Amino acid sequence: LDPAEADAHTLLGLNDHYLHWNWQGAEWHYGQAVKLQPGVALGHHRYARMLSHQLRHAEALDRIEAAVARDPQSTATRIGRGIVLT
Repeated sequence: LDPAEADAHTLLGLNDHYLHWNWQGAEWHYGQAVKLQPGVALGHHRYARMLSHQLRHAEALDRIEAAVARDPQSTATRIGRGIVLT
C-alpha cells in the first residue's frame, strides 16, 4: 500500500483496530489518515470509534464531531456519532 494514501492508512488502522486490537498501531494509522486528508470524514470517524473503544470519550467526541462536520449527510457517520455518545 502507498504510505502517502490516507485510505491505505485507514484500512491498516481498521486491521490493527478490529483484527489485532493493536491500539498503538491503529492510532498511528488513523492519525496518518487524518493528517494526509484532514477534510475527509472517514479517517476521523474510524479514529473516533477506536478512541471510544478505549474509553477515551472526550477525544472520541472531538473526532466524531470533526467527522460529522466534514460529512453531515453521512448516515454511517451519524450512526457512529450515536455510538460514541452511548
